[in-house]
Amino acid sequence: MIPEANYDLYEDRKEKRIERFNKYKEMFMDEIVQMKKDQLDKEVDENEDYEDDMVSFLREWEKEFDRINTVEKLPEENSDFDSDNEINPLD
Repeated sequence: MIPEANYDLYEDRKEKRIERFNKYKEMFMDEIVQMKKDQLDKEVDENEDYEDDMVSFLREWEKEFDRINTVEKLPEENSDFDSDNEINPLD
């Protein structure tokens, strides 16, 4: 049970964790998309299903990212996403 006086702080922290989770997810997605594009560009002559491959790859990556980062708890309950935490999710 969360004390009434700290409830707003708790809710604010949960929102910040979700924002940070989504920020990292988007940032990683951008990086992984570029890597996959580079890889598929090299294989473009051999690969006619470029767009299908990219969409499939991104769906699988997103599922895996969510699974890894929410295995034990929801993002709003994961203190790794606190900005004042010593743990950096980028690492």
